[in-house]
Amino acid sequence: MSEKLQGRESGQNWEGSVGQAAQAESGKIQPKQLLVLLVLSLSLAIIVIDATIVIVALPQIQQDFKITLKDLEWITSLYALIFGSFLLSWGKLSDEYGRKLIFMAGISMFIVGSIIDGFSLNLSQMLVGRVIQGFGAAMASPSTLSILTTTFTGKSRNVAFGIWGATAGAAAVLGTLPHTSLGGGHSSSTFQ
Repeated sequence: MSEKLQGRESGQNWEGSVGQAAQAESGKIQPKQLLVLLVLSLSLAIIVIDATIVIVALPQIQQDFKITLKDLEWITSLYALIFGSFLLSWGKLSDEYGRKLIFMAGISMFIVGSIIDGFSLNLSQMLVGRVIQGFGAAMASPSTLSILTTTFTGKSRNVAFGIWGATAGAAAVLGTLPHTSLGGGHSSSTFQ
């Protein structure tokens, strides 16, 4: 019988660590796990915030690029379209080729898309950046949850999932806060 199989039969987890199995029963989160949770939660927050925070910049983008409202809608919609279209595919690929690898590649791609958006001189360049951001977000987002699933066990997994979910919800709301605080949410706004 292989060592891996013997480890599973003796109550050890997938890494073969009896200490981590005991930690799972207590529900205590270790410092290394806390760092993983922080990185994954912040990454998820950036991905979710990016879907809504661009609303704040739309009036200025419209003015700078001299584009119509129809063209402006693509800036917000394209990110969500690409993100949603590739989310399941990248989730499956991360299970096959490695969660950490796909996560890091996705975050890197997201950063490249953000840089392109930041330096874009016209709508076409901005849309290319939004596509790259959406694709990177679709790579990274499912990996955050699967990494949490394999990093945490027992009661600590419940806590990690709670923090992860709360981060996603809070990020969705936080992305629109600058818009409302700048007057974008009032009926007196010139851009609606």
